[in-house]
Amino acid sequence: QRATNSLNLSEFTIDSVHTPDGTSKVSIPVKTYDIDGSAITFSFWIKWNPSGTYQTIFGYSGQGYRSSIMMNSAGTTLKVEGDTNNYWSQAAFTALTQDEWYYFTIVCNGDGTLTFYKDGSVSGMTVTYDKDGSGATETAIDVDITLDQIGAGGGNTPTYVLDSQLDDVLIYEKALDVKEVLRNYNAGKRSHRNG
Repeated sequence: QRATNSLNLSEFTIDSVHTPDGTSKVSIPVKTYDIDGSAITFSFWIKWNPSGTYQTIFGYSGQGYRSSIMMNSAGTTLKVEGDTNNYWSQAAFTALTQDEWYYFTIVCNGDGTLTFYKDGSVSGMTVTYDKDGSGATETAIDVDITLDQIGAGGGNTPTYVLDSQLDDVLIYEKALDVKEVLRNYNAGKRSHRNG
């Protein structure tokens, strides 16, 4: 883990995380992010390994499945779950292939809307929101998310651990634009080759 402040863009960077049993999760400074009031970007490379449950990318040790950014067991959705139960947004996409690298970026635009990118593109991403658990169609998420770890979620006894490999995990204190997301993806492709 290293602190960065390159052009005031990045709060911190995690170089590499692999937590097949959840015991080697990485602690990060606890912080509450105002998803509907601040521009923030989360990004990471993931080498996918399917598991029997959700896999947490970012989590909070003080909560269960809430306060997390996680991938479902099939590798077909990436979900942002806020501090309040049933306040979430998720992107659905074609299933990830085991042992392949993918680059994900979640841009919180500062108004409750999120833009999800897979490999530098929004193409093929179906985004949904829920603010009250009713299942009604929503267009934004108005909740905070508190995070303090990478690779595990589900409270002090993690239930949603990472069973995949992460690399270049970043949180930016701004909303990256399309060109910046694509530039980051292209810059990371060489070190995250498949096959």
